[in-house]
Amino acid sequence: MPLLALFANVFSEQSSGTTLLTERCLRRRLNTNQCKRCLDICPSSALRLNGREIAFDETKCTGCMACVTACPQDALVSDYDLDELLCTLQKGRDVVVSCSRQKQNQPNEVVVPCVGIFSKQFLAAIVVNGCGPVTFNVAGCSECNNQKASTVFFADYKLVIETLSHIVYPGLILAHQSGSSQSAGEGRRSYLLNIKENILDVTKKSFIPDQKSPKYEKINSRRIPHKTKLVQNLLRDLSEDSRKRILSLFGYSLSVTRECTFCPLCKGICPTGAIKLEKSAQDKKITFKMLDCSGCGLCVEFCRKGALSLEKYPLQLS
Repeated sequence: MPLLALFANVFSEQSSGTTLLTERCLRRRLNTNQCKRCLDICPSSALRLNGREIAFDETKCTGCMACVTACPQDALVSDYDLDELLCTLQKGRDVVVSCSRQKQNQPNEVVVPCVGIFSKQFLAAIVVNGCGPVTFNVAGCSECNNQKASTVFFADYKLVIETLSHIVYPGLILAHQSGSSQSAGEGRRSYLLNIKENILDVTKKSFIPDQKSPKYEKINSRRIPHKTKLVQNLLRDLSEDSRKRILSLFGYSLSVTRECTFCPLCKGICPTGAIKLEKSAQDKKITFKMLDCSGCGLCVEFCRKGALSLEKYPLQLS
């Protein structure tokens, strides 16, 4: 029985706090920027404007993690280790994911702060990496005060399933009632069939996440956000058709008009280094590294000539 309890709560014991790193905020990088992604998604008014800057009141935070998912530049981060969770899901286990408010103490249960922590990028990673069936226990979401975050999660789930179901069978399931599930194709088999194997595996050191607070990388003028790195990893070893589907979800294309004077403003303001200005003896040109772009739009906003436009990558299948 102790082993069962360990397996059920191996993830729930780690802290699920949120940290605001104001130096990464788009408003800090460009003093005219009006980004409100985190403010618009927060269901508890834990985030507010203090002058022009974002302020975070931890006493009001309900732990939905929606702000972490919404921020394109990791200005809001969680100390919940999603990378470790993804590694676990890739082992092919039949896992039930519950939030801390409605955990069921099932032997194969992973407890997270809220389903709001799951971005489209993370859901896509589950599909592309062929993880075993993952059931999201969302039975209590409709009555939770974090409903705003779960509504976004449902929309992201639907979009990822519809876009990527042609790659592999998406083993993602929403359970809206206790003991029931809803999948994109086929029902789940009983998770108890392999419980013995799961219990033995849980004792392995590699399965237990690091309980220490994560060490955030040193803040530089250029950095690739975690969600952008996830997309970069997703595109490895995929077919051309699959790459196009991933890019239609997360990719951006940069257009440059003739009004461009090849000044270095867009290059300087880009927080990820996705924009470069190349010069030769006879020519100048702007190069754009799509996979490094977070879609923040600072380059468009900062261009004095209005010569730039940033658009979602179109899905064009042959």
